[in-house]
Amino acid sequence: MVERFNRRLAELLRAHPAAGSNSGKNKFLSHDERNAYILDFVEGYNRTRLRCLDYLAPLQVLHKVAEDNTCAGMTPG
Repeated sequence: MVERFNRRLAELLRAHPAAGSNSGKNKFLSHDERNAYILDFVEGYNRTRLRCLDYLAPLQVLHKVAEDNTCAGMTPG
């Protein structure tokens, strides 16, 4: 799953147009712009249903794991 995430991010970054003010050397004008772009991608990816997760989104799977597989508060202390 990590490989798929990395591939999709790399494809997205390759497709992003070059910044015009720096002779096309970089895709973004600042680190903040790049970070915001990547965070938007991650937010969307985490809500995308994936076949490898039985058509659940990564956030759904993480919520399900924490909800169904923990015994917190159930054992006498």
